[in-house]
Order: sequence, then C-alpha cells, then structure tokens
Amino acid sequence: MVINYFRFVAEECREILASLGVRSIAELIGQVRYLEAAEGQSPRQKRLNLSSLITDAGVAASVPQYCVTPSNPPFDKGLLAEQMIQDHGRGNPERQRRRVEL
Repeated sequence: MVINYFRFVAEECREILASLGVRSIAELIGQVRYLEAAEGQSPRQKRLNLSSLITDAGVAASVPQYCVTPSNPPFDKGLLAEQMIQDHGRGNPERQRRRVEL
C-alpha cells in the first residue's frame, strides 16, 4: 500500500516536471521563474511582501543553485560515546546483574 502511494507520488511528480519542461527536480532548484506569489486572503496576508523570497538574489543561472561538493567527514567520530558504552554498559564484565532480595 505504501509502495503504491509513493509510485503515484512519483508519477504525479514526473507529470508536473514534464508540464514545466524540466527533466528532474534538481533542474528546478533555484529557478524562481516558476514561482509566483499567491494573493492573500486576509488583510494581514495581503500586506505581506514576498518579493524577497521569490528572487534569485543575483546568482547567475550558470552556477549551481545547490551544494555540489561532497560533505566533510564528521569532526566527532563518537569515540568517547563508544568508550562510555563499553565502560558502563553491557561491554563491561565487572558490571553484572545482581539479584537483590527485599
């Protein structure tokens, strides 16, 4: 059932992409020409100025609009956490379950 749901979501997504004339979601990133501000319904919404949200901020279309460099290796590999588990958890042979009778 979940697989069918995601299959239909993917199909609808491909249809929308085709209607926009793009092949992938990655081609949509940073393309503000596909955006338009919806008309506000309340007086407060109508006062909102969304123009700063739907702008390319001067970034040229020829440069990537998202991060294309591989991520850095993690600074903290969690060695201290692993040591703490070994010292105080199941890995410590000195720490055994004791039965206490009340």
